[in-house]
Amino acid sequence: MEFGVVQRPKIGRRVCGDGHLILEEDSRVLVAVTDGLGSGPKAYHSTELALQGVAEHADADLIDIMTYCHYTILAAGGVGVMIALLRLVPAQSLLEIGGVGNVRFLAHSQEVIQPIIHYGYLGVRLPSMRSYRFSYHPGDIFLLHTDGISSRFHLENHVRELDQEGPQALADLALREYGKMHDDATLVLARA
Repeated sequence: MEFGVVQRPKIGRRVCGDGHLILEEDSRVLVAVTDGLGSGPKAYHSTELALQGVAEHADADLIDIMTYCHYTILAAGGVGVMIALLRLVPAQSLLEIGGVGNVRFLAHSQEVIQPIIHYGYLGVRLPSMRSYRFSYHPGDIFLLHTDGISSRFHLENHVRELDQEGPQALADLALREYGKMHDDATLVLARA
């Protein structure tokens, strides 16, 4: 598995209210991307609580992970957090995806992989949550990013760059050309 990761705080901020986590084990990979409401220290603190919850419960069902994160943020008095969780199980060519809010998921795959992520956020009122399972193939590409990266970024338009330069170069390009300076931005690209 290859990764490309970029993150940048909103212009004028010291900390980023977005976050990411990649947990690689022998049998699977779990990727989390979070977007704390607003920006600055409160968003940073809430996104850190969410990522800590993901790390502590990485083996759990995706809905259970998000539910735990919700109650942790709520108990701490944090601001809301939008989240997407991607679990890949290479031995079974299985992908699980779940999330809440506007963290965007894109896939370049032989399979049709189009989950529906419900609006909402963790830490305020428990939102409606679903997770989905899909098959995938070696070489497939998966991308998670917060709304600090413009939705004008389309993975399909940049597969050549990925093949030529690798995941980190494409992540850097996405931030440079599609990143919004007035918002925190985080992007994680994974190639199976």
